[in-house]
Amino acid sequence: MIKMAMVGCGAVAQDYHLPAALHTPEVKVTHVIDTNPILANKARSLAGAEFVLTDYRDAKSIDAVIVAVPHFLHAQIVSHFLRCGVHVFCEKPLALKLSEARELVETAKGNNLVLAVGVFRRYYPTSRFLRQAIRSEWLGDIIEIDAEEGAVYDWNLQSTFMMKREQAGGGVLVDSGSHTLDRILSCFTDINWRLRSYRDNAYGAGVESDCELKFDIDTIKYTLPVRIELSRTRHLRNTVRIIMKNGSIEALVNDPYYAWFVDHRLGKNNPENRPIRVNLADSENHASLSDKLPFFIDQLQDFVKAIKEKCSPINNAESVLNMVDLIDRAYEKRTLMDEPWVHFRTDSILDR
Repeated sequence: MIKMAMVGCGAVAQDYHLPAALHTPEVKVTHVIDTNPILANKARSLAGAEFVLTDYRDAKSIDAVIVAVPHFLHAQIVSHFLRCGVHVFCEKPLALKLSEARELVETAKGNNLVLAVGVFRRYYPTSRFLRQAIRSEWLGDIIEIDAEEGAVYDWNLQSTFMMKREQAGGGVLVDSGSHTLDRILSCFTDINWRLRSYRDNAYGAGVESDCELKFDIDTIKYTLPVRIELSRTRHLRNTVRIIMKNGSIEALVNDPYYAWFVDHRLGKNNPENRPIRVNLADSENHASLSDKLPFFIDQLQDFVKAIKEKCSPINNAESVLNMVDLIDRAYEKRTLMDEPWVHFRTDSILDR
């Protein structure tokens, strides 16, 4: 039995991490930790934990920990537990700076510990479908990737940290954008990337609600242009679209099971190039659970397997370093989006 602590008892812990632990027989949540005693006691009721703490440094006799706290605290809390010999699962982003993320990866390696990151969309069947289609070059070389994810923000916030740049590290890019970006980057191995442009609508010390990121992926064979548009205020297309030499593949950003493709080589069998739908749902395993929870269960069980078998999980920390670096560089190079309703007094706003 793996004795686990839950550090941070907000919405993602209550809705997903703790229920996932209850669906994982090898795990027992023994400690719940939060500076807010109301959240901590609610988490205790959900998990049946023995200990309720307000300071993560007081957690003793645990094998593993899930860290789901404000982003600016990730690096210091993850580092503490790794130095104490505890396996760590950290919500995305692993850290806000590449130097911090690399240090955590090296600490985990040096102590023979598992360090995983909460990019649960990697476990979607559609994500596996995209990876396989790209790596097998099923529809030929890739020409471009275009992704959009946007809706009116309705996450069940239980603190205000996501609205504060100094605590969250940013807005929509570091939040839902981490998932969109990881879903693309995780399809490739041994790549380099180059930032072309990043624009958002954050003024002064605020967090962005809308942004557009453009970068190039350099593979051994070709240079691939990528565009990602994100919003917390507008409903966008909400797909990842991959244009390839002989067709295209598209998947909804947050739907685990459905994708579609166009294969130009079908010719007379599909003269109008109508998209062909792919259904990857496994109704036997997933029908009775909420749409995201099965994949939180999958990633937790993958984490447990990695601990027991001393192997690397699918969402290992080293595999997200490109994402951490790209987001950090984008924020450093940001320019303002062209939003017509804020053209007046733009310069004076930025000068404050």
